[in-house]
Parts: sequence; structure tokens; C-alpha cells
Amino acid sequence: MSALFLTVMITGCSKEDESSFKESPASKESPASEFMIQNNSADEFLMDFYEKEFAYGEYIEIQDDSISYRVTEVIVVNDEVARGYIAQNATTGSFMYFLDVDRDNYVSVSYNNVLDAEEVYNDINEQPMYSVTNGYDVIGFLGGDYEDPEEFHGRPFWKTKTKLDDKKPCDPIMGNKYIVTKYRFFIKVSTAVEYDYAPC
Repeated sequence: MSALFLTVMITGCSKEDESSFKESPASKESPASEFMIQNNSADEFLMDFYEKEFAYGEYIEIQDDSISYRVTEVIVVNDEVARGYIAQNATTGSFMYFLDVDRDNYVSVSYNNVLDAEEVYNDINEQPMYSVTNGYDVIGFLGGDYEDPEEFHGRPFWKTKTKLDDKKPCDPIMGNKYIVTKYRFFIKVSTAVEYDYAPC
């Protein structure tokens, strides 16, 4: 995809914050197109991932602890709604995270650019937050368009939490049971059970 397409097609608009998320006001003097072109790594990654032309859509800035993120829609050519979302450091413009949502096949892909780590989630329509967020509409969710059924405080922007299930005794074969919960863009995208196979 040429730089000309990016320059012409990228659009950016801030979304009013109506939720408990701490949103930083988006600068009207620095539109999404200028902000994105400052860092080509996101463009290169998205071109390789989709192998199609794309444009940037709405963006929103949110705060998580000491880091401010700019989350932006990625609209693939011929699509009417956002297919993906990227998160950049709102101060430096560095590309940090990506989430793709295939709403036809109910498959989602997350990518951590900091660690160069990719994960695939199947049957995402079975996740409670999928329906709550209208199919992982990240910008709508962060902007407060949907009611959040969970307590927000303590939920991370991007993290995998592992918690020992102390309600169940150690299994002599499987070992200790752990609940592994993954959060991407403040959304709980998966919860799974894992065992450490360690001696009790």
C-alpha cells in the first residue's frame, strides 16, 4: 500500500468519554494521519497482516497506570466497520499492541509488539464480553457506549493474570490448578484452566 493511500484515507476523531476510563483529550491539532505516519512500524505490520489496503478510523486516548495509550480503529478496504485496533504510546507514538477481530469466523488475534508475541482466540462469540461489547467494538467500549458488567478497578489494559485456585486441593497427577485470565484493551478475552504438574 502506498503512502499516498495512507495520507488520503486516514481519518481521526476523538470520542467523548462517558465511562470510568480515564481519557486524555485527543489533540485536534495532531490528526490521526500525522500521528500514525510518525511511526511506520504499525503501518508495516498491518500491511503484512492483512495483505490488503486499510485506513485508520476513530481513535481514543486512555490512561492505564503511568502509560497513556492511543487506540485507533483499523478499517480494511471494502469493510464497513473496524476489523482491527492498534494501541500506541500516546506520547512517543510507538506501536505496542494490536487486536484483530474476525466477526465472521469468531476468531481473534492479539499481537504484543513489545515482546513480538502473537496469540489466537477461537470461538470468541462464546466469551461474555463479546456480546457486551457488540463484537469487541473496542472504541465503543472504551468510549462508554456499552455497559460494563464487571468491576473496572484493577483490570489491566494488556495483561495475562494467573491465579492459584486455592479452593481446589492439589491433584496428585495434574498438580495445582490455576485460572489464567487474559485482558486485551481492558477487555477480558479469555479465561482458561492450567495445571503446573508439580508434585503436591
